[in-house]
Amino acid sequence: MADTGSGTVLVTRSATHQRTIFDPGEWPIKTPAHSPLPLAIQQAAATVFGKPPVVSGLSAEGTILRHVAMPLVLTGFSNADCNLHAPNEKIRVADYIRGIKYAAAIMHEFATIE
Repeated sequence: MADTGSGTVLVTRSATHQRTIFDPGEWPIKTPAHSPLPLAIQQAAATVFGKPPVVSGLSAEGTILRHVAMPLVLTGFSNADCNLHAPNEKIRVADYIRGIKYAAAIMHEFATIE
């Protein structure tokens, strides 16, 4: 058994198979899609990329939110073939610059929501 910090991995092995069970150890956290921060991200994505963001519910950020009660949204801007978090991760310069504009647009949109 190995403690991962945010959950537990239990591995059992025999001569013929291995069984791995992951217990995330955290309850899922959900920020309502129509609250100010997600709305700012949706508008910023439409402004910078010309389309809405891809929305997913996967994250291990419950560890943070257990200690800090605030809305949380993760967003990114890399190209689909960037090999995110792989040894050969990469990003095109144009995508990086567009990502900077996206971050600025998120802050602007969030600051102007009434």
